[in-house]
Amino acid sequence: MNKLPEDLKVLYNAYLGENAWNVFVSGLRSACVNPNDLLDLTIPEDIAKVILSKVGPIEHTRRWLVLPVPALSNYNPLDILKNYEEGEIILRSVLMRMP
Repeated sequence: MNKLPEDLKVLYNAYLGENAWNVFVSGLRSACVNPNDLLDLTIPEDIAKVILSKVGPIEHTRRWLVLPVPALSNYNPLDILKNYEEGEIILRSVLMRMP
């Protein structure tokens, strides 16, 4: 795994913790969300559920995962998950900020 860049450390340090994440995930409406749609990308199920709920249809979600995201200092989410040990925490931190 790579060393976490300074601009991503801010997001890592802003994470509100496991309890806050679990409450956040459990509060999502998930009638049309199937996290299994993203299994081929090896994304944790809880993160997949949130991304699908927040970003929208599977094609939008897949595009969001590979494009630079301003809230992630223009890194793309899949690269963060694959390249940094702290990747899940960073994505959780950003996802909990999404409207």
